[in-house]
This record gives sequence, C-alpha cells and structure tokens, in this order.
Amino acid sequence: MKIVKPILKGVAFTLLLSIILTALTLIYHPKWYNYQDKGQPAGFYQEPKNTIDVLLLGSCNMYSSFSPVLMYERNGITSYNFSCPDQEMSTTYYYIKDALTRQKPKVIVVEALFLMQETHTGNREKYNRFALDYMPISANKIGLAWETARTESAMMPQYDATASSRALTFASYIFPILRYHNRTDLSNEDVTYFAENEFYSYYKGGVPLFSYTRNDGNRTFAVFNEKTINDSAKKYFPMIKELCDKNGIALVVAKSPNYARWGHDDSYTAVAREYVESFGIPFVDMHAPQYNNFEDYDYGVDINLNVYGMRKFTYTLADYLIENYNLQPTPLSEENTAKWEESIAWVYDRSLGKGMDLEQGHLAQIFNKEDAVCVRWNPCLDCGEYSIYRAEGHDESTAVKIGTATGETFDDKDVTHAQGYTYYVVPNHGAKAGQRSNSMYYVFVSMPTNVVGVTRDDGAMKVTWDGEEDCYFRVYRRYYKALKFSAWLTTEKHRDINATDIKEGELYTFRVSAAIRDDGVEYQSKCVLVDILQQGKPVITGISSADSANTVTWEAMKNRESIKIYRRNAGAEEFALIKTIGGDRTSFTDTEVKPGKQYEYFITSVAECAGMKEESVPSDVMSVVTIKN
Repeated sequence: MKIVKPILKGVAFTLLLSIILTALTLIYHPKWYNYQDKGQPAGFYQEPKNTIDVLLLGSCNMYSSFSPVLMYERNGITSYNFSCPDQEMSTTYYYIKDALTRQKPKVIVVEALFLMQETHTGNREKYNRFALDYMPISANKIGLAWETARTESAMMPQYDATASSRALTFASYIFPILRYHNRTDLSNEDVTYFAENEFYSYYKGGVPLFSYTRNDGNRTFAVFNEKTINDSAKKYFPMIKELCDKNGIALVVAKSPNYARWGHDDSYTAVAREYVESFGIPFVDMHAPQYNNFEDYDYGVDINLNVYGMRKFTYTLADYLIENYNLQPTPLSEENTAKWEESIAWVYDRSLGKGMDLEQGHLAQIFNKEDAVCVRWNPCLDCGEYSIYRAEGHDESTAVKIGTATGETFDDKDVTHAQGYTYYVVPNHGAKAGQRSNSMYYVFVSMPTNVVGVTRDDGAMKVTWDGEEDCYFRVYRRYYKALKFSAWLTTEKHRDINATDIKEGELYTFRVSAAIRDDGVEYQSKCVLVDILQQGKPVITGISSADSANTVTWEAMKNRESIKIYRRNAGAEEFALIKTIGGDRTSFTDTEVKPGKQYEYFITSVAECAGMKEESVPSDVMSVVTIKN
C-alpha cells in the first residue's frame, strides 16, 4: 500500500496535468478560419476506415491539381488528397505511415515538386505547424515532429537569432502550449472554436483555385526550384518506396503542370524523372503532350491550376491509374455514399459561388483570343459533340447555330470589334442531348497591335502600341522573379507608357490589353506580352592615351554579364568589336593601336536574365589620339 499510494498520486497528477495542458493548448492554439486550412489535412482523419483506394500526397501542386470528389463523380473511385502547403518528403513519409494505420490504399501518388524544391525561408515554421498541428498524437506525429525540429532548428537561426533549440522546438510541436503560452489576443472564439467548427473536408483534401489568368500566356521566366534532388528526398523517398512495397501498394510519382516550378524545357523534369525511374517507379509528367495539353485558361492568377485545370488533371490521372492498376469502386456504406454525394454538391455549389460553373453541359467561360471569341463549356461525361449557338446583342431568341465542336471549346472567328454576342451550347448526345446550356453575353475586343518595348537612353523603359480609338488600355507589369502580374496603370488616350521605377539589368514583362465597357461590364482583349531586359545607356566617363595604348573608362553598371568595346580608325565607315570583358569592369586598355593615330570608341553592355540575353544601346562615341611616351 505504501508503494501503490504514491503511484496512484503520480498517475492522478499526470492525468490532471495532461487534461490541463490539453485544455490550455486548445484555447491558446492559433486558429485556422479558412475552410481549406480547417479541413486539410485534418479532414483525412474523419474518413471511415478502409474506404480510401487512392492516397495522394504533396504540396499545393497536388492539392490544387487533383480533386478526389471529381474522380469519384466520374469513376466511382474513392481517394483523399492528403497534402499540405510545402509538404517536404519527410512529411510525406510520416503522413503515409500514419495513413496506413487507418486506410489500405491500392495506389499512392506522390507529387514530384519536393523531390527537388526545398523551403529555406522564414515561413518554414508556418508550414510545419500546418502539417503537424491537427495531426492526432501518435508515434508517427512524434517522429515527424523530431525530424521537423531537426531541420527547423538548423535553418531558422539565419532568420531569427532567438530561434529555439531542437529539443524545445520538438517539445512545442508535441505540446503547442509551449509555443503559444504568451498569446495576448485571446477571444471567446478561442474557447469555443473546436466545439463549433467542423473539420470534415468536403473537398476530400483537394482544394481548387477560382481564378483565371486572363489568357496572358501564364509565362514565368524564373524557375523557383532546385536542379538537384534534395537531401530530404534522398533520405525519405527510398523509405516511402520500402513502405509501399512492404504493404503491397503501388507507388506513382506525378508532376503537375507548373512553369514557375519546372520551366519550359525538360531539363528540370529530367532530373526528377531519372531519379524516380531508378527505383523502378513510374514518373507521370502531366505536362507532357501524351497526357494532356494545359492551356492558359487552365491556370489561376497564381502559379497553380484553377478548378478547370484541376478537372482536366483529375480526369487524366484517374484514367492513367484505372488503366494501369485495374482500380474498381470500393463498396461503401449508405452513410458514406451519402457523404460523397454531399461532397459533389458542395464542390459544385462552392465553385458556382466563386463564379466558376462546373455543371456538365454549362458554359464555363468566354474570353477574347487574337481573332476570335473562345466559348468554353463543361463537357458532359456521356457526350462528345456539341452545337454552338450565337445571337448578336442580348436577345438570345434570335440565336442561330454557328457550328459544332468536340471537346470543350469553340473559336468563333466571325466576329467584329466592339460587337456583343450571346452564346449557348447544346449537347448532341447523352443524357443532356438537346438541352441548351445557360447563356453568356460577351463583347469581342481587338487586341493591341505593334506592341514594342525598349529601354530609353535615360534608362527608363518605354512600351508603345496601336489600338482601336474606342478602347482604353490596361497595362500590367511583372518583374521576372514575381509569380503574378500586378495591375500597373490604365490609359485612355495614350498609346505608350514609361516606367522609371526599375532595377538595372533585370527582366520585366509588360502585358497590354485593350478594353471596352458595355452596360457597366468591362471586356478585355487578349493580352499582348512584351519583354524588356532593362539596360540604361552606358556612359563613358573618360578616354586617355599613354605608352602607345588607349584607356577607356565608364560608369559602373549593375547586373551586366559583359561589356563590349567597339573601335574604328577615324574616318573609317564601320566600328569593329575589339573586346568583350566582364560586366563588373569599369575600364579597358587598348594596346592594339598605333601612335599618332586617332581612334573612336563606344561601348555596350550585355545583360542576361532567365535565359534571355540582350545588348544595350551604344554609349556616346568618344575619340582619342594615341600618344607614345
């Protein structure tokens, strides 16, 4: 009894302390209020056990690309997008381990980005908290927290001199109250949050983007990626394969279309593909033409696919998985089936509320192309041909059939500038055959022509263009390291703009579109992109001669790859390039000259950025007579 009593007291104390710490943690824990943040990845743990056939993991490149709900609607296959922002391979590994305690998936798909990309930023803790905070306590959470603490404690001191040690960081992930105990912004919602909020994910982890790129080409010159397999992937990807092999699960690596992460050529992708295939694992490059061609309208204003691109990615990857792994629908309980049907309705309603209709057979989007109005609709699963109808103006009762099309788009090229048209489509086959879609009104606007971008002599950038007199013009600009264009200015009368807030030797892309207002609604033309690799006019500051040599000096220039020196004998017709030197140089001595002769010089600079290389305008010409001492 003397031993039992202290033990019981210790157990009671530990239990009481745990209850207090848990309660305080729930109160002090910062809350996620965005639906995506609340339901992902916490929603995975709300799924009934052994009901998920496909498990998908990765970063935003996965959860904004694949919709388990749309796959279920079309194919009857259950899946869950167990992803989170900036999900590194260590997180992927522990997520899979934890998922296998609840589910028995037939296939696991890992997105390829974090084979190569690493997140060395001050935001690392934010992403780590997102991954761990709503993960139930388990040996897998402890393992992930320990690994996360190791990398975070090693990285964060460069951003925060007061960053915690590995042990303290680890403890704060297991007991978040240690991290959040000094919060002073508590409210009543902090007390009621967990009781009043639902963590079930109607998206099943796949969160779509509801935005368009305005058909601007979606080009991002900078590649925000590494070109080597990172250390986390080298350690954990073999462990992921071993885990899948041990459990008899097929492993697939898929690459989502994303120019900003992978670039326009295959060089980055080739590194990831070679590494993955060295394990005998298939690498599915969803940007490759044999799978699908993702158009500009498949992207949001961000660098990821929008909801329409997500649908295309989902259908294509689903077809690949079904064909190669003989996936069949898993029988579900009546209650779970109802939940999936509820999710379908949720996604459709949510999309419609964001202005992006997903209903089969409905018009989805209309936009201006170079010489046409492009009509886009949501394809029906049982129809391959559609009739397109058009009326001039708003009166759709006057609409006539203007063509048929397969797929999901039709380019109407019989259009006139500033004329408005009303469109609708009719499926020719399937359950909705003969049922006309919703209608949309749209105005065709001719795009600007003769768009030219140059650097002025004073270093400013100038963009000029021609356009219709009844238009005004929107100009957007992007510095090459930015992911998005920013609205820069609108001009109603002018056909040119000048930019002075610029960085030397850097690449800028301007996007120019014409616009018209009709009944208070703005309609924009297709955008024209023009690139300017900014370089001011070089300035020669002096020229001198001594010892049978001439020396040219100039003002220092930033971000130049090289300087070119041109020379001619006085009276000669042509200058000749005599030397190319480093861009950080500010002088050059020419020894290939003859005493008593007069020579003329000018210089240019060369800048290179994101694969684009240009030579600047020439400096002013200066002359000198060679002196022999």
